[in-house]
Amino acid sequence: MTATIAAANAKTPAPIHPNKSNFIEGVNLIFDSWTAFTLAVQMEFAGEETHEKADWLRKVIVDHFDAEGKKVEPEDLEDILLDVMSREFHVTLEDFSEREIAKLLFDLFRECIRGDVDLLNQLRIKEEKRIASRGEVLAQSKGVDQLEEVDEGNCEYSEEDGENSDDDDDAMEE
Repeated sequence: MTATIAAANAKTPAPIHPNKSNFIEGVNLIFDSWTAFTLAVQMEFAGEETHEKADWLRKVIVDHFDAEGKKVEPEDLEDILLDVMSREFHVTLEDFSEREIAKLLFDLFRECIRGDVDLLNQLRIKEEKRIASRGEVLAQSKGVDQLEEVDEGNCEYSEEDGENSDDDDDAMEE
């Protein structure tokens, strides 16, 4: 019976420290808000395994901080992001967004190891707003779909009207 309990305990993963849990949540929020990354994932730039590679990149970042701790430099993060986005997602970043993402990750880590959740809370609020705005856009697009389509056969347009509209355009310019 003791062997059974020992085997069950061996299978149970160790609990994650709240600071690390907060950091992982923040990493996910940062990547979810990164336009270049989210577009690459949505458009499946990495092929059939895009979502697995996206999860892998998030894990690479968390593991890098686990291994390096306070020795992590934002420039190293930039290099990792540039390399993975290029090699795995076939994206060449020309907007320097990797700098902003690296700095956010660096700042998030610094706060999380102190138990500070200010940046994490800001990221949560930003995500809530992003989700809410996405919902509004979806609701608006459904409203547009419900509009009656214009029957092109009922449109009255002649070449004379077209010529007159050019004259009207000239009047607008004056």
